[in-house]
Amino acid sequence: MVVRILEQHMINSNFALEITGSQLFSRFARKEQEMEMRGKLLWHAQEELRHAMHYQLLMQKLGIPILNVHSKNSYPSYWAPVGADSSLVQFLAIVHALELRAPLYYQYHYDFTMHDEIKKLMKVLIADEDGHIEWIRQYLKAEQRKGNSEVKLAVETALKHEQAYYEGSFPLFAQFGEEGKKYLAILEADKQRAQTFVEQHMLSLIN
Repeated sequence: MVVRILEQHMINSNFALEITGSQLFSRFARKEQEMEMRGKLLWHAQEELRHAMHYQLLMQKLGIPILNVHSKNSYPSYWAPVGADSSLVQFLAIVHALELRAPLYYQYHYDFTMHDEIKKLMKVLIADEDGHIEWIRQYLKAEQRKGNSEVKLAVETALKHEQAYYEGSFPLFAQFGEEGKKYLAILEADKQRAQTFVEQHMLSLIN
């Protein structure tokens, strides 16, 4: 069974998100001076790379071509706000917002796809996210309790960025004809609940 064009783009985009995430975690680990934190950052870099490898193997198995996503002519990368001057708190707030919604995206893809191999991978990825979410939540909460004034702005900024990125993806999916309409129907059906879920969890870090 040929993988639908929309799914080819989704899988390529997710691969790009994971491998870039791994690179960014590695970059922050490289300059981290506290041993325990460096270990957490390296672990997370490894997790992101492991997910990228899952996608790579899936693409090879199902014959999904490599597509040029996140180019200047495409939808920008989620990681675009993370620059050379970004702090660890800013980076982890952006990661946390993404990973709160990630299991929802995986579930949408699970419901949408007709491929058993893709369904299997989505179940694996959903199970992995709890560990990714929890340590960052604990870190940001601890920094907030210490009086780190950077946390509040970082969390609020990350939340706005994630919501804009999420809503900005809707027109992209609409370009894929009937496939896009079917997938958008899944997103729209859960839009309000998903938005509330992400917002509540992000704001709980600072309230």
